[in-house]
Amino acid sequence: MAHESFDGLRVLSLESGRGIEVAKLIRTYGGEPFVVPSMREVPLESNQAALEFADELMAGKSDLVFFFAGVGVRALLDIVETRYSRESFLAALRNVKVAAPGPKPQAALREVKIPVVVTAVEPSTWREMMKALETTFGDSLGEMRVGVQEYGASNPEFLSVLSERCREVTKVPVYQWALPEDIRPLRECVLGIVNGYVDVVLFMTAVQAIHLFQVAEQMNCQGDLRAGLKKMVVISIGPTTSEELELYGIKPDFEPSRPKMGFLVNEAAQYSGKVLQQKRNGDSADADTAQSKVGLTTRVEMLTPASASSAVAREPVWRVAPSTPTMAGFRDGLTPIDFLHEISSRIAAADSFHMVLGRIVDFVTTIIALSIFWKSRS
Repeated sequence: MAHESFDGLRVLSLESGRGIEVAKLIRTYGGEPFVVPSMREVPLESNQAALEFADELMAGKSDLVFFFAGVGVRALLDIVETRYSRESFLAALRNVKVAAPGPKPQAALREVKIPVVVTAVEPSTWREMMKALETTFGDSLGEMRVGVQEYGASNPEFLSVLSERCREVTKVPVYQWALPEDIRPLRECVLGIVNGYVDVVLFMTAVQAIHLFQVAEQMNCQGDLRAGLKKMVVISIGPTTSEELELYGIKPDFEPSRPKMGFLVNEAAQYSGKVLQQKRNGDSADADTAQSKVGLTTRVEMLTPASASSAVAREPVWRVAPSTPTMAGFRDGLTPIDFLHEISSRIAAADSFHMVLGRIVDFVTTIIALSIFWKSRS
């Protein structure tokens, strides 16, 4: 049962792949959802870069490979199978170090029995990844030849810092993000923001921000969009998305305590009404005072792309503290939502039955253990 409510606020999400889930969550928390798909995955015109990377890997000329997306793991395997057998490529991949920052690429790699030696702590941005690399490899990082599987768009900051630290860096693009085929809903979305028909907007990836402003530029109303966003509550899933919004002159009002959809919506319901009231009362000029009044206690330092290596901070973004009273009793309730999405994704991806069944058994075992634990405390 939800602990907080949007109290009828109009909540916009630009989510494409999980639109149904996020709409249901917003309704659960008493919001009026508007879900407008903002992106679609499209194949590259040429897979030459990925095949050349495969050649290097098979020849033993790679030392470390990054996977940033689970879908990217599967896409790369499909591409490589046009030249090499799947098992020979996987065997070569097992002979190098593999890094994956988040749970989705880690799960995809686990399915094909590829060990992951470097992971990143949340929010799992490239900065956490670089810290983990330096901690794991130390000075030997400077001698490594590195492949980076890109996830729809390049990350120039990460590639720049990695190139400074490593012997050689190769980009491995496998798919890209494009605007939806029908952009009329996005155009209407821009007009809705400009005319004040939205109270809260949830940004779950940096690409959502890029595409929203791209459509606004086509409509010649980027300035109006920017002004409209500043009058509503803008929530970013995490630092990478926040930095992209900052490039367009929009500072998010806050980030969730964890970069997950369930936490984002729950904490948006918890704080959006208070933040919006502060803005409407004209208190937003003193951001520190306004945000602390509504209970947002954690500041997150952001770095400009040009100053990433020198750690010069931009204006920080507020983040919900991990142990808020509301979330403390609700965290377990978010697990089934994420789990159901995972199972549906596995089935849609045609994963083998034993893999899906095994994951269900793991989940049920965990829930039983949690139930016994909480009963013992009551």
